[in-house]
Amino acid sequence: MVMPARTARIRLEGYSDAEAIEDIFDSYLVDVAYVDEITPRGIFVTADAGVDLNHPPDYEWVKSVIHSMLERHHQHGVQIELERAESQQA
Repeated sequence: MVMPARTARIRLEGYSDAEAIEDIFDSYLVDVAYVDEITPRGIFVTADAGVDLNHPPDYEWVKSVIHSMLERHHQHGVQIELERAESQQA
């Protein structure tokens, strides 16, 4: 079985409650992005179809929406960073 290549995704760090973050995505960010994976390194988020995180305006828009929603739900100080797929890193 061939696995599809992973595209860029967003890594969240600096949060205190991963479950609360996941609940925010599930409830309020369903048309923007979703939690793909939770690991000790952070929460990894994938943008919905049609959003290319490698395209700077798309990334900045998604980052802004996520940041605003996290702040609105008292999740302050969360760092939001782009993580490119290994094949996209130079």
